[in-house]
Amino acid sequence: MKKKSHNDGGLEIETIVYDGQDEYATLEASARVVTDMRRAVDINEEFVEKGQTITPECNPGLGYILSVAPGVAAWMASAKISPSLALDPFYMPGQATVGSIFKVDSASAEWLTNKPLCIALRYRAKIETELSLEHYLAQPKGAKVNSLVLAAGRGRYPLLAAAEAKKAGCEPHLTFVDIDKKALHQIRALANDCDYQDISLVDRDILDLKGFRYQNSLSRALRRLATGSWPLDTPEEVRPRYYDIVSGIGISMYIEDSVWQYPLPHKVLGRESAKKAGVEQLLGQMWRHVKPGGIMLVDAINQGEPDNFVGLQLKTIQTIGWKEMQQRSPEQVQRLISRAGIEPAKITRHADPTGFFSVYKLQKPQA
Repeated sequence: MKKKSHNDGGLEIETIVYDGQDEYATLEASARVVTDMRRAVDINEEFVEKGQTITPECNPGLGYILSVAPGVAAWMASAKISPSLALDPFYMPGQATVGSIFKVDSASAEWLTNKPLCIALRYRAKIETELSLEHYLAQPKGAKVNSLVLAAGRGRYPLLAAAEAKKAGCEPHLTFVDIDKKALHQIRALANDCDYQDISLVDRDILDLKGFRYQNSLSRALRRLATGSWPLDTPEEVRPRYYDIVSGIGISMYIEDSVWQYPLPHKVLGRESAKKAGVEQLLGQMWRHVKPGGIMLVDAINQGEPDNFVGLQLKTIQTIGWKEMQQRSPEQVQRLISRAGIEPAKITRHADPTGFFSVYKLQKPQA
């Protein structure tokens, strides 16, 4: 485990390089895939130089991925599962099916096992799980501990951490917030499979500039007119200064530093021109919901040069159509924390050993 510190504007960040293991693959085993993906990037550049437009149907980078991982085509072609469920094999390539619907063939499993970006995703999940579990176990035995999970997706790793903490005598209550109702229903199904019932589900846009607290009846009615269905809010309000853990993993890389708009032709609830919270505003909202002594977990894609591991993986992501990925150095994260008005007692940066992701833990001072 390696440690070092960054200091910018009075905020000091201690960096810890995660030294756990990926049970599916080693970094050495993935080296050959890096070479293969570099070729996919080269193919894409040749395509662009010819002046052709890249679409999901004719994207050569995507075509390459589907050729080496045929099962991915089935997952992407289905409208019956949410993106969060389709990502399950990225985290658990050894599983036989996706949501008991699609069989994961051996070619796909091998690709998902060894692809460097998938390895980085699994390390990030491990870091998030271990930091949450560490905080749970630091609380008095039998204590009720509240956790707020934003853009919850599948919710697998917060649930795993809570289930382990419960075995040790802790009593975590999890509130999951996501705009994707399919994802929330899948969280409920996964919680049932784990026999973990102490959860709440909140259907909410966490990037709403008004914040993500409980909506009143008028707001809910307007939401139904816009979407055709009621939000899934539970009676419990999303409360400020209430949560021992507030987690927002996998969000910052998709949004700008400050207020922004989705580029056309993206549409969110039919409001493609709506302004959205940036990282600065989201961090401020999250921090307001952390109770004194609690922690906030956020992550970032590390800033990389074009030819190093991070740069190559980002280029590959952009090849398959994600053009707005943001990467941020520890110094940039520090500045965003300061601009959000956050004054933590301590900031720790937990870097995955691939160098792709960093998870930042911000500890709120005791009252």
